[in-house]
Amino acid sequence: MGDPQVAVTGLDHIALAVPDLAAALGFYTDAWGLAPVAEADGEHHLAGRESRHADLVLVPGAEAGLDHLALGVASTEVLDRLAERLTAAGHAATPVPAAELRPGQTAAVSVPDPDGNRVELVVGPRDTGPRTAGDRPAPLRLGHVVLGTPDQAAMDAFYRILGFRVTDRNATGMWFLRCNADHHSLALVPAERPWLQHMAYDVGTVDEVMRGLGLLREHGVTPVWGPGRHGPGSNVFTYYRDPAGFFVEYYGDLDKFDDFDPAAEVPVVEWGPEHKGDVWGIAGRPPAAFIGGPDAGSTS
Repeated sequence: MGDPQVAVTGLDHIALAVPDLAAALGFYTDAWGLAPVAEADGEHHLAGRESRHADLVLVPGAEAGLDHLALGVASTEVLDRLAERLTAAGHAATPVPAAELRPGQTAAVSVPDPDGNRVELVVGPRDTGPRTAGDRPAPLRLGHVVLGTPDQAAMDAFYRILGFRVTDRNATGMWFLRCNADHHSLALVPAERPWLQHMAYDVGTVDEVMRGLGLLREHGVTPVWGPGRHGPGSNVFTYYRDPAGFFVEYYGDLDKFDDFDPAAEVPVVEWGPEHKGDVWGIAGRPPAAFIGGPDAGSTS
């Protein structure tokens, strides 16, 4: 796999294009619990309690969709080497001009993945910023993103260049990919065309998942799936749908690798068809749009 230190460290943020910016801001600050930390060029940056800078960037757009996915890189030296690897593999990695860097960034490279999703590799100092959620339930950080793809093999090969490795696969065809101590930071699921299947926020514990469920209900937001506990990753979950139609997850108690070693090969765990998504058997089936892709009524 080459030098294991030449790899991303994890998710930096996800950026969503939203047609109703006010509604999205209200949901993610008042109900979801993210804190505003920056506004630049019409983009709003929102952060969890433990995020490096921002976990979510909201971008005004005529239609809802994934604007880009940003992955963290430890240094400009690593960033340069990743860009070289990508270019050598035939991917168009382009440095972002200094004038176009987002708040909290000192360097960045932009590259499309095989599905055409814009991926940004970013370097920036940790910015603790204002985090004013108080004692209410609130996300710690963006934990993972799941992308629907018509070509899992090509997507897996691309993200392997960046340091991702498959941890688990399930019977529905979802591949769970790790790049740090978390069981997974990215997952790929078969789809007829690319889409953002869901994004997930780590709230730490089972209690916080349930406290968050109660707070969201106070804001008139009810789960579309859950609570339950997944097999791959073992995380306790509840899923919701935001005003733009994106699926978003509160989760806690995710499996982690002790003494994570990016050079170590970990046997892939295969989950059979008896696994229905919830090992407790109480969550029921997810909504059709969640498992059927964008053409079943979901966004992106």
